[in-house]
Amino acid sequence: MSYYIYNLQLVGSLSELLSNIKSGFICNQFSYESAEKMLKELGASYNNSDYHAYAYLLLIIRLRKERQNKTLVLNLARKLVANNFIPAYNLMGTLYENASCVSMDMDLAASYYKKAYENGYAIGAYNLGRCYINGWSVKYDYDYGVKLLNEAVNKGYAQAAYYVGNSMLKGVNGFAKNDSQSFKYIKMAADQTHDYACFVCGYMYANGVGTVKNLATAYRYYEKAAWFGICDACVIVGNFNLEGKYVPQDYDRAFSYFLQAANAGYSPAYYNVGVCYYFGYGCFKDKEKAKEWWLKGNREGDELCYKALTKYI
Repeated sequence: MSYYIYNLQLVGSLSELLSNIKSGFICNQFSYESAEKMLKELGASYNNSDYHAYAYLLLIIRLRKERQNKTLVLNLARKLVANNFIPAYNLMGTLYENASCVSMDMDLAASYYKKAYENGYAIGAYNLGRCYINGWSVKYDYDYGVKLLNEAVNKGYAQAAYYVGNSMLKGVNGFAKNDSQSFKYIKMAADQTHDYACFVCGYMYANGVGTVKNLATAYRYYEKAAWFGICDACVIVGNFNLEGKYVPQDYDRAFSYFLQAANAGYSPAYYNVGVCYYFGYGCFKDKEKAKEWWLKGNREGDELCYKALTKYI
């Protein structure tokens, strides 16, 4: 689920966060540390303005504290709606759609999305468009739904571009499969630093889906996705660096990406970390650590880890 609007850059400070909210866009790519810092900076003063209150609300949701703060979230969101603070209409819609702090109610979700859209809010257009495409508490209207989605795309909302592009890539949500049009939307979202769009764009370049195959360009988009913490991308980028394909060979970078994914609990990366420790790629040779990582992967059913254990240990 997503409560946020993507922007062209990561949000790293409270002033930047407030500036983005006031301009109508906000990024969901806060690091945990920066979100905690901004939350403390807001402190008890978050009620001083609607913008501060909304920033506070986004941050506590980002920190996944909504379950412990259901009353606070709802009271604050309702206060902002009562103040006719437009982004809060959309946020209330997402709470009802995703049963976060409240029981699921798509009638209420659609009504809040409609209110946000009628006030010119891009993400409201996106969410209302999804309602029409899927017939969620509104009469099914594919053409109108697509119109709303494209309005959101044209206003710079990257999630809308990713939604349309991914739907065309898979031929779902009423969209006909169309690789070339899918690539157009996916790349648009990726160039606005949408995390999963970066990964999919890398995949499309790597495999020549909807565009000319270009592994060097694929690497750049995969690396962006890895920077956002997408574990699949970390392993792919790590392998590019390990093998020296389309980028200079760099064992240190390879190990760093593999370890990032492994430490996030991504079991396919356990094999790669083990290989690095076994051969000393980007780290000191340590066969015991290699064994530990492969055993961990083997316990989770990773076939490569099992084969490494039988071959090397």
